[in-house]
Amino acid sequence: MYHYKFIRRLDLELSSLCNAECPLCLRNVFGHPTNAGYVERNLTLKEVKQIFKPEFIAQLHKINVCGNFGDIVMNPDTPAIMQYFRKHNPTANLIISTNGNARDLDFWKDLASVTDRIFFAIDGLEDTHKLYRRNTDFNTILENAQTVRNAGGKTSWVFMVFEHNQHQIEEARELSKQLGFDQFEVKDHRRDNGPVIDKNKNVIYWIGREFKIDVEHILTTKEFIDSSPSKYTQKIYNQKTIVCEAMKDRNIYVSSDGKVYPCCYIGNAPETYTGRAGDMIYRNGQIKQLVAKNDLFKYSLEECVEWFKSIPPTWKETIETGRLVACAEHCGQQCSGDQ
Repeated sequence: MYHYKFIRRLDLELSSLCNAECPLCLRNVFGHPTNAGYVERNLTLKEVKQIFKPEFIAQLHKINVCGNFGDIVMNPDTPAIMQYFRKHNPTANLIISTNGNARDLDFWKDLASVTDRIFFAIDGLEDTHKLYRRNTDFNTILENAQTVRNAGGKTSWVFMVFEHNQHQIEEARELSKQLGFDQFEVKDHRRDNGPVIDKNKNVIYWIGREFKIDVEHILTTKEFIDSSPSKYTQKIYNQKTIVCEAMKDRNIYVSSDGKVYPCCYIGNAPETYTGRAGDMIYRNGQIKQLVAKNDLFKYSLEECVEWFKSIPPTWKETIETGRLVACAEHCGQQCSGDQ
């Protein structure tokens, strides 16, 4: 499947910058604004035109603008980029995910005119939303969503579930209906437990359960726990049959620094990333060994997707010998008879 002409879906990160300080996001260390090695930049309109030619855009069925490290509100070119996509593909499904907490009303009106739907991350009501989506304002987000609706756009309220907001799901659902959201979606991103660290390196509160933590060590090393998967986890991953979602959807993921991956799960461990939690460093090391000609500022998109062909052979391996953790975790299915 991994061929340029067969691609039908583009997942795109327009910015790795963010106005929020979500404590369990990969971009920081429990909310403390520490860069773990990813490149902070916006993908400009000029670069988008250079990378994505009209004939490629025309073959797409869906363009999903989200990203691993940043938010579209940080990129002033976002409306113009979406207009460029729409110009060269009038029928593709253009969607955006955002925290929705920046820019003037014209920015949102322009997006409403060319997108099919904008997903706003609103994790609770006014008293709880700010606990995870730090530095964002509940009422500002609702105002920007209302601007989109007034301009004829469709909006979705995406509610990420935590222990501190799960009791508000139905109340938020009802409010979304009253405010005219077209959809209310409940998501569990498994971001259940962790401290919230401020700029003075203090733990100010917890998301979920508390556990022993050495803040100074974490902020110094940018690591949280041992980077390699446990033996138990490796055993589970080795038993799984990998059914690749990217291959099924004919998908690619492009980051704001012009790197190309088959999906955002593999793309969340870029070459420069040092990791913050779990097995990110381990994943990074695995992927580094496979990547070749993966810079869209140097090579064509057609050339950059060629390295994807090195991924399927790893599925015949074990985690110890090269099976990608990202593939096993996100696209691994239990074999018949597995417990």
